[in-house]
Amino acid sequence: MQPKFATHLVLVSDQPVPSLLPLLDPDLGAQSVLLVATPARQRHAQHLAEALRSTNLEVSPVVILEQAYDITYLYHIFRQLIANYPANSVAANISGGNKLMSIAAYEVCKENRQGIYYINIETDSVQWIYPQHSHNHPLRAPLRLENYLHACGVELESISRPDTTRAWLHIARELLRDSKLRSYVYHLLHNPDAMPNYLRDRANRIYLPQLVNAKLISKHADNLIPYSKDAKAFLGGLWLEILVYELLQEHSKNIQDIAHNLKVRWLPDGASESVFNEFDIAVLSQNTLILVECKSGSTKTHADELRKVIFQLGRSRQKLGGLRGKAVLISLHELSASLVSRCQDNGVVPITGNGISDLRAKLIALIEGEHP
Repeated sequence: MQPKFATHLVLVSDQPVPSLLPLLDPDLGAQSVLLVATPARQRHAQHLAEALRSTNLEVSPVVILEQAYDITYLYHIFRQLIANYPANSVAANISGGNKLMSIAAYEVCKENRQGIYYINIETDSVQWIYPQHSHNHPLRAPLRLENYLHACGVELESISRPDTTRAWLHIARELLRDSKLRSYVYHLLHNPDAMPNYLRDRANRIYLPQLVNAKLISKHADNLIPYSKDAKAFLGGLWLEILVYELLQEHSKNIQDIAHNLKVRWLPDGASESVFNEFDIAVLSQNTLILVECKSGSTKTHADELRKVIFQLGRSRQKLGGLRGKAVLISLHELSASLVSRCQDNGVVPITGNGISDLRAKLIALIEGEHP
């Protein structure tokens, strides 16, 4: 059985996950929280406090250590904090803070017979230092994107979890598999008169009945038009996002949460103006954030746009994902050498061109922590 402590004392760092997860794990029994931070981490602590209050945990006012590198001062502050609690009622998470904070919290908790633990981010587990001989505890927090982003200080403007019809998902899989179908849909949406005869003949026999039955295309006299505004968006490229979302959702073994069309706003450190970002797909897997952008258009005519996308993915991965965050660019077409290099420079994993044919396997490898 895991030790349970009603109050957790947390040393705040710029990475919210090691602080957040044990507090949300029902097996550890946290009911109230004491957050301790340096002045440089005050904003991080406030964001974490707001996220925790939204989960109905009782959060005391954040304790700011004005002399965070004075060991005598630190001993004094931690003794004051612990003095109000009986033995074996507080557990200190010493994963964050600076080293002197960890030492002081450890010594004070040890002398007062309070719990002490550390988060092993390699195994996502609580390693108990005291009580001695307690087994390491794999974290099982029901972490959601809303909680995670809130703790990162990110304002969530919109998020969706679509429920796409089976007929549309079938067409999406066919579009991924069949380049001729993609070409037909492109001509149908942009320039029907320029459609090659071989495509038109094949469409009448195979493609058109499928698209009509799926309520993606409708016939009006001699014209073929999208069935609806949503159908037009789907055929125009949204199908790739929906398919990736569905393929990831099917592999739910290690996925805690997944969302489509995530829109967020956040304030970079030292900046006075917030940054707006939109992501096609966001995934939480094994307490790691994965951001995904999907591009179905030409990589040659949209090269400048892709450079911006890659930069934004890289920056957002660092800010929102922390040390373990991942960013992925999925493109139907191959990237130029300069764009591949830009991906490498920004820590973005490209899945492109010929690699798309094995998309499901590559996505699973990504979720499992391998390089696709």
